[in-house]
Amino acid sequence: MLDQCFTGNQLACSQTNRDANGNLISVLGAPINLALLRVTGVDAEASYRMDAREILGPSSQLSIRALIAYLDRLENTVPGSAPIERAGEVGLSPTPHWSASSQINLSSDVASVLFQGRLIGGGKYDVTKTAADIDFQHIKPQFYLDGQMSYKLPFANRKIELYVDVRNILDHKPPFAPGPGNIAIATNAALYDLVGRNFRFGFRARF
Repeated sequence: MLDQCFTGNQLACSQTNRDANGNLISVLGAPINLALLRVTGVDAEASYRMDAREILGPSSQLSIRALIAYLDRLENTVPGSAPIERAGEVGLSPTPHWSASSQINLSSDVASVLFQGRLIGGGKYDVTKTAADIDFQHIKPQFYLDGQMSYKLPFANRKIELYVDVRNILDHKPPFAPGPGNIAIATNAALYDLVGRNFRFGFRARF
């Protein structure tokens, strides 16, 4: 609110109280409808499935799926202030221009193996800052590879399934992208994995 008032936004300034000397006394915390958001982009998805009986048996299938998204515009406008284009910002906001994911899954009535790739496009740390304001400008694209295997036990009519899930198989560290001053995290938790390679084991049972 104060930042908007400082830039000359009179609607934001109306929510503050000052004394006769211009010193700030209080800020009204009531919700007000200030912003306008304009978003444009394109999403695309493709999938393919085929018989894979020669690999895992008569009931096996191989499926491939890919999704890609392009965010062209994410413009935030507050009355009295200049619009801010957040598309392509991956530091303070989770809004890269490009993002994609793909899956390949080989499955049957007995077992399945799945691999997933996740691509997060690169972008600016803070679109409102120039090189004259901060020397940290760009964050590189990031890629993560995940995998899962499962097996249905031969007893109990195969109603018990064991599985292992591995996230971030390549053990990529999150890029340096600290949040605002009041958030003590050195990366963008909305976009990047906070830990390296991690495993989950479990079972599913049907009754």
